[in-house]
Amino acid sequence: MMENQEEELQKIDLIVLISSFLKSVKKFWIPMLVGVIALTAVYYIYVSAGYEPLYQSQATFTVNTSDSSLVNSGTSGTEQIKESFPYVLQSDYMRNLVMDELGLSSFPATIEMESKELADFFVVKVTSSDADMSAQILNAIIANCPKASVYVLGKISVEVLDISASS
Repeated sequence: MMENQEEELQKIDLIVLISSFLKSVKKFWIPMLVGVIALTAVYYIYVSAGYEPLYQSQATFTVNTSDSSLVNSGTSGTEQIKESFPYVLQSDYMRNLVMDELGLSSFPATIEMESKELADFFVVKVTSSDADMSAQILNAIIANCPKASVYVLGKISVEVLDISASS
């Protein structure tokens, strides 16, 4: 008898369960709808108040060197440029050169550097909350590349292949 009672307690009638759920929804649909709308409005205000657009400028360029010490070294000159140049562009020295050129007291952007494996070119991406500042920083980086890398790579020349800006 005890076993029979336990079996009956464990059985769940799906039709009764669904009908009681629908009765509850019918009873509380207005408060649920108001709650969903209120939460949506709060989330919208939260997201729109914290949104800050970011703008990105990028340049693709090649770096050539006329320094004989790089050409005559054990590794190829292009390999050494590929390994060293990203560090030069992201160095504090480069940031200070750019800040001095633009008259800035802080650096309002991030710099990403990418060297393509199979080709001898680099892609520099500058991201900032101001589109004009992003482009100005990118141009200042390109202009200061030879000056910033003279101690690491020697005398170099930069040939810009493509400059683009996007939001």
